[in-house]
Amino acid sequence: MTAQIPEKLINNKGGVEFGAYKLFSIFIGEPSGYKNRKAYPFKQKGKPQERAFCTACWRGYVSVYELKASGELYLVKFEYPFSSRKPDAANEVLEGDFWIELRAEFFGDTMFVPFRNGKIVNDRSKWREVKRT
Repeated sequence: MTAQIPEKLINNKGGVEFGAYKLFSIFIGEPSGYKNRKAYPFKQKGKPQERAFCTACWRGYVSVYELKASGELYLVKFEYPFSSRKPDAANEVLEGDFWIELRAEFFGDTMFVPFRNGKIVNDRSKWREVKRT
């Protein structure tokens, strides 16, 4: 599999640092294995007719998120990096319990960060880190 371009994450939450980790997925369920996860049920998606596909971006778009000072995560817009298409606004607040999957690089170390009732769990002891060897 070709390494994928990460999503974009704008972090405006004081006291929360992700270091070199980048956002690769958002899901519900448990991060203990792929069979225990489901894709987060977004209300909006990038527009299929606007996509330009590439092996490094199989969906044809990159989602841009903002972690607000309140701890809520917003889907802000969709960008089409291999197209001349301008970004599409989304403005969707993520709700409920879910996880974000961050990686140092596509095939690298992974950090799972939980959100409960739509807000990030600040207690880092609740985060799960998986080192690749």
